[in-house]
Amino acid sequence: MGNQDLTAEIGNVKHLIRNPKSKQYFNHGQWTADVQEAQDFRTIETARAVAIQCGLNNVELIQQAGAESSDAADFYSAPLHEPLAT
Repeated sequence: MGNQDLTAEIGNVKHLIRNPKSKQYFNHGQWTADVQEAQDFRTIETARAVAIQCGLNNVELIQQAGAESSDAADFYSAPLHEPLAT
């Protein structure tokens, strides 16, 4: 199954940064509890780069399926504990 097939099967995908303790989402230098207000990055790699650039430690990089519905679900979550060299 190719990436296009997967995207068609799961619907809209959001790429987000989340604080795992507070469960709040990054939004242009601020934090929000509302996932609809969260900054949506084009790719998970872009989200990672922004997290590093902003010096965000102990955050999660999230890919969320079905982002347009109330049944949205995380299908990928990777911790980013400290900024990494790029």
